[in-house]
Amino acid sequence: MNQHINQHIEQMPTVPGIEGDDLVTYWYEHLTPKAWANYRGLSQRTVAKHRSEGGGVPFVRVSARCIRYRRIDGYRHDQQRLHNSTAEYETV
Repeated sequence: MNQHINQHIEQMPTVPGIEGDDLVTYWYEHLTPKAWANYRGLSQRTVAKHRSEGGGVPFVRVSARCIRYRRIDGYRHDQQRLHNSTAEYETV
């Protein structure tokens, strides 16, 4: 692997038992809305609502009828919403 890819992998969150190229595959795998809902512990209806109304995790529109989600986008979405107390909370 080249240096750029190695740096990118080093900046990714770790997952126990997953390393190198497998880590990239894990974070960037395209999940169906059903698989995404299961991964996030949400209903498919909630995932669809977030997608249509906005405010949810970014998604990839592969074609007019093919939507996919990536774990890395969910992770980044969550990182932007971390708070230490309710006093610092603002609606995103």
